[in-house]
Amino acid sequence: MNKTFALVAAALAIVATPAAAQTENFASITVKTADLNLVSAADQSRLAGRIDREIRKACRLGGKGLEVMRAEADCRADLREAATSEIEIAIGKARTERLASNGIDNQG
Repeated sequence: MNKTFALVAAALAIVATPAAAQTENFASITVKTADLNLVSAADQSRLAGRIDREIRKACRLGGKGLEVMRAEADCRADLREAATSEIEIAIGKARTERLASNGIDNQG
């Protein structure tokens, strides 16, 4: 299973472009998952919490005012959107790995 989680960790190196960015600035996050069993709902929740924390850190611009708040919100929305499909893929891989280890065919 550690091999699967290493692949999942690599898949969760999420990169997105903040909508408000005028230059080639990109926000990105990396979330470690090696200690998580993504088949477990509890660990899926832990993963969501880790992703949310990293998104908040990555999108913090450190300024004040409406423009900064909008840019941060756009950045967070973009990263969450990018993360959604990566999370689904990671959970699907974990389930397939679990089924394969139990000798069950996931293809139907």
